Amino acid sequence: MLDAPASAGEMIIFDDSDRAIEMRSTGEVDAKLVIGSAAPHPHSLHLGNYSVHTSAEALKAGERHIMDLHKELIERERQPPPHSSGPVPVLR
Repeated sequence: MLDAPASAGEMIIFDDSDRAIEMRSTGEVDAKLVIGSAAPHPHSLHLGNYSVHTSAEALKAGERHIMDLHKELIERERQPPPHSSGPVPVLR
């Protein structure tokens, strides 16, 4: 058994096994525990600041697209508002 203390708001990742998980409280505060599980993803995942992809190239492209959308939104905020109301622009 691994003796690993955890604090409020902390996430702990357990090993991939079917062994029991033992929890102990210090008794100082009421404990709330949320446990989630999922099947392993069939691909290696590449984690970014805003997204998750299955390759480093796809991650770079996805984050570049997010930055392009961000720049476009900033540019639209700098432009004077149109005189007539119309639909909200959709960025793709």
